Parts: sequence; structure tokens; C-alpha cells
Amino acid sequence: MAPLNRPLQDRPDNGLVFLAKLIIAALILSAMWVVTVLWPVAHAESAASLRNVPNDLSIQSLDNPHAQLYLIKVPPSARYEIIPVVSRYTEPLPDLVDKVRPVAVAGINAGFFDPRNRQTTSYVVAQEHILVTPMNNRGFVENPQMFDYLPKMLNRSEFRVLTCKDQNGYVYDVARHRDEPPRKCTILHSIQAGPDLFDADAQIDEAFVDYKNGQKVRDPIGVDRPNARSAIGVDAHGNVLLVMAAMKSEDEGATNGLTLSELASVMRRQGAVKALALDGGSSSAIWFNGETYAGKQANSKPLLRPIKSAFVVIRKDIANASDR
Repeated sequence: MAPLNRPLQDRPDNGLVFLAKLIIAALILSAMWVVTVLWPVAHAESAASLRNVPNDLSIQSLDNPHAQLYLIKVPPSARYEIIPVVSRYTEPLPDLVDKVRPVAVAGINAGFFDPRNRQTTSYVVAQEHILVTPMNNRGFVENPQMFDYLPKMLNRSEFRVLTCKDQNGYVYDVARHRDEPPRKCTILHSIQAGPDLFDADAQIDEAFVDYKNGQKVRDPIGVDRPNARSAIGVDAHGNVLLVMAAMKSEDEGATNGLTLSELASVMRRQGAVKALALDGGSSSAIWFNGETYAGKQANSKPLLRPIKSAFVVIRKDIANASDR
């Protein structure tokens, strides 16, 4: 498999080929991840992990008239790496984070998936190789109702972690899946979601909405409907922003939660220059230092929906030390 210094052309694979690709990609990540990507682990909180968070990383709770906002700002430090973590099927966010404990310090839900077959509808790249691809989801790519939208959906925006020959540290970007990375840069990690919150055409270009004869005929994520939302972005100083907007009550009223335009406004106020909406609604959740904050509640308890993928912030210095 070639490094992702250019978009890859995908084709559907049979189950054995897909599993082989998954195992090979997992082997690249780390000894700890190799085991835990393929087998579930218990998610008891460890005392060691609670001591892993340095003073330059914290979670902020910000009030909003329509939602409770949670913000984690990850500084551009060599100490941290933002990696994708994928479930073989689907799991709640805390279980996904547990796959890289005790080096994990923060995490947020990420890509889209089909809840009926628990397969991805988003590309995920790890260590320069495609880890999971929607092209292997036959229920998705062979659905006649999707044929008209499939090219746009496969080219939805993704959040990229880049390594560039002329720059130290990581470079972060939001770009369409088929877009070339900048010259001398390689895509190290990425998860596709969307839409791009700062692109006025993204909702239509990425098949999140469609109109016929002036009437909206497609709106799978309810772009103008208040809901729990998740987003990832980067500011002008290189800080990565993880944002989750939780609904203030269980009542899904007109003023409970954020629309996509309101989510974009939140990201701008926090200084983001690029921002990507992640899977929202009941998938929305954010994790920090052993504590999970859910986007929705049910019966006065956090609603933690099983998800397919997450962005997880790890202590790279601890991970490197454990490899020695």
C-alpha cells in the first residue's frame, strides 16, 4: 500500500482482503494498539491515566443559550499526537479510548457509519495507510438510493494530520478526501466526516443536503435542526480544538442544541480558521482524563451510543518511552 502523499483509488474488496488490510494497518500503529484494535478490553479507569494530563491540557465548559459546550484545546506540542481509533464493530467512546490507555488523555467521536451493519461510511487513515474504507461497505456503495450522491459522499471533507518535510511537528488541515495534500506533505492520519463548517458550498457539494424544484429533498443530519454536535478544528496558532455541544435537556425542542451554522459560529469564536463537523446527535461525546461527556441524555443518564471511530489525543512521550 502506498503512502498517502496522493489520493488513493479504492475498489471493493472481499472480506478476507479487507480483514488483512485492517490487520496490516493496525500493526503499523503500536504494540499496544495492535492488540486492542482487534480485541475488546475492560474499561476500568486506571489511576495511572489520571496522572497523564500535563498542565497545558484541560477541558473547558462553556455556556451557550442553547447548548452546553465542552472545549479541549490541544497545543502544538511534540508531547501530543492526535490519532484515529477504530472499532471492529461499534463501541461507546470510552471503550474506543481504552484501546490506547494509559497514554490517552482526550478524545472525541468522529466519522460516520451505518448503524444497521456497523460498517464505516467514512474513510479513516492511520500511519499513512487506509485503515477502513466505505468502499467495503456493500450496503452503502450498492444502495440504489445512494447512487446519485455516492461520488459526493465519498469525497466528503476530512480532518488531516500531516507531516511535512519543511516543517517541524504536525500540520493540520481540513480538505476533501480526493484533494492532494500540500507539496512536501504526507497524510499521516485522517478521519472523514463533514461538512466543512467554513465552506459555504460544502453542505450541497458533500451531499448533506439536496434540493429539487426549490424544495429540500435530502437532509440526513438535519443541518438546520438543533441537535447535539461535535467538531474538530485548528486555530491560527496551531492549536487543535475539540468541541462538543451537548443538549441541555432531553426535550428535543427548537432551542435545545445547535444547528450546523451555530456550530460554525462557535468554532469561529474559539479562533478556528478551519473546522470540520463530526458525526453528531446521539453519537456526540467527548472524553477527557477518564471522564466522558455525552451529547444527549436518556432517563437522566448520559446516552453513549456505540460509534465506529474517534480522534484520540495521546501522550506521545509516554508512548515512545514504553517502546524502549
